[in-house]
Amino acid sequence: MKKYTIFFLTIPLFLYSCLHRQEDESAKKSENTVLAPINIQFKNRPDINSKFHFTERLWIGKVNLVYIFNGNDNDVFQLYPEKKPADITVLPKQKFIVLRHYVNHLDYNDYLIQNGDSVIIQYVSKKPVLSLINRAHQKHDLLVDELVRLQFDSGKYSPMASYLGAMAFNGREVLSNRSKLPGAKKMTPKQKEERDLPNIIKIKNQQYGPAVEYLKKENMLLDSLKKLGEISDAPYAYYKERAKYYTYLMDVETERITYQQITEVLSPHKPRQQSFPEPYYYELLESVANTHFVAKSDFFPLDDGTNRDYRQLYKAIDTSSVFSTDGRDYLLTREIKRIRSAFPLPEFLDFFTKYQQRVQDSALVMAMKEEFAIDFDSSRLETASVILSDAKGTKLTLEDLKKQHLGKVLYIDFWASWCAPCREALPKSAELREALKYKDVVFVYLSIDSNVKNWKKASIVEQLDRYEQNYLVINPQNAEFMKSTKLNEIPRYMIFGKTGRLLYSNAPRVESSETGILLTNLAVKKN
Repeated sequence: MKKYTIFFLTIPLFLYSCLHRQEDESAKKSENTVLAPINIQFKNRPDINSKFHFTERLWIGKVNLVYIFNGNDNDVFQLYPEKKPADITVLPKQKFIVLRHYVNHLDYNDYLIQNGDSVIIQYVSKKPVLSLINRAHQKHDLLVDELVRLQFDSGKYSPMASYLGAMAFNGREVLSNRSKLPGAKKMTPKQKEERDLPNIIKIKNQQYGPAVEYLKKENMLLDSLKKLGEISDAPYAYYKERAKYYTYLMDVETERITYQQITEVLSPHKPRQQSFPEPYYYELLESVANTHFVAKSDFFPLDDGTNRDYRQLYKAIDTSSVFSTDGRDYLLTREIKRIRSAFPLPEFLDFFTKYQQRVQDSALVMAMKEEFAIDFDSSRLETASVILSDAKGTKLTLEDLKKQHLGKVLYIDFWASWCAPCREALPKSAELREALKYKDVVFVYLSIDSNVKNWKKASIVEQLDRYEQNYLVINPQNAEFMKSTKLNEIPRYMIFGKTGRLLYSNAPRVESSETGILLTNLAVKKN
């Protein structure tokens, strides 16, 4: 059975709350406590109606259905209706993690899961149902979001989800207006933004009242459950804080709160004070940044959905007094990632120097250095050899690798975390690797990812993290071998013979029925 074991990098994810001092004390104690792994098992296939219909025939699906917030980081899991998800093992960083599971395209349930828990997720009547098999818990610890939605007869989506999903509803209005569709195809990104932004704000203002009422009923329900002893202290604290910060978020986006009031909410914040992650705080941070910095900055044609000069945004956030230190660090990290994706490497390196000097969370800086390790590695400029690195950072060349396996056939799989066809083929590759494990054949996986973190996460998901012959190519853009073999597209497969000679520069794909036969025949040959 497939199993994911998730290791998390350090990114801040805590929000101070003076209302829950007992939680603060437990968080401090947990720092010196050995935390047991959390095991999450899926009982059946995810039968979730995650489609959002723009028109009767036009819809968009959602596969990012599970989010796990673990102390200082978060991870996303894609679930597909045709197959049962792999089990997940989480190594928790605090007493609790937050497991967020979407129940449709916009609504989700948040669950507070304790270290050492064994969780079963079963899909019943197109909804996820969670149960804990290792310990007793209060009656409604895992049912709060479902109970709140039952209070409203609001159609498919809750008022809160309808507010947060304003962009989707705007898309529905645009795509259902046939008279505007022909002209929309000719619009520039700036013209589309000028069309969409006022309507999105209008939709949010329309949904504001019902969403506020929704949060009020959630608070009343939580207080009632607490009084009845039907919810534990930690879930109660989590949902109360989430409701408070979602109210702040809506007030920010609909301009019902002044800039000074925002500062009073955000600037006193201190990190790592709760015993659970607080993703809603970071949603508020991004909302403030988007409303008061992104929306008010100059348009910059990047065609990435945001279309802003992230260098300008970085400087504006850096000099702002509205954020606490950790809030500023979080947003500067967001912008440094965007600068890397949108601008030339020399500019990124220049901003990263400023980033290192400004950001006070040393663990966060180290995480960014690891994520963009290739950018700081001079061997990325090497042309004569293909430079490889394993997950620990140990380097070798493709020639070294061939020498290590002289006398064996190498079947090399070039892939990347962002390449869907590559990843779809990996289970078949694992099957063939197992079938040929007693043959003189070695399967080698070479990722051309430019982001180390993405490679490591994908390797964990695809169960390559414990396979020894899994490497990251440091210099795919500059290595002469990659150019001479015209490795411009992936997935791509190559076969090297027992003497290290390249036999097939464009070998059959792993799904092909001839691949196993070809490798078997090559393995029995002397040369």
